[in-house]
Amino acid sequence: MLRGTDLDRLRFGSVMEAYGTGVFGVGVTRSEEGQRRVDELAGLNVASLDRPLSPDEATRRDALSW
Repeated sequence: MLRGTDLDRLRFGSVMEAYGTGVFGVGVTRSEEGQRRVDELAGLNVASLDRPLSPDEATRRDALSW
């Protein structure tokens, strides 16, 4: 039975937040490719804080964000 924040994450959050609630089991992980994409997206998001992204970088970030 979920309560509090975990219940809110499942009901109102994204799919990834729902995975973090434990409803789907313990030790749910991303594939290596999935983790690589998350890392790439994080790098592009950090870069965008320091400078404008190039058109190619912005397109890639949009593609990774879906």
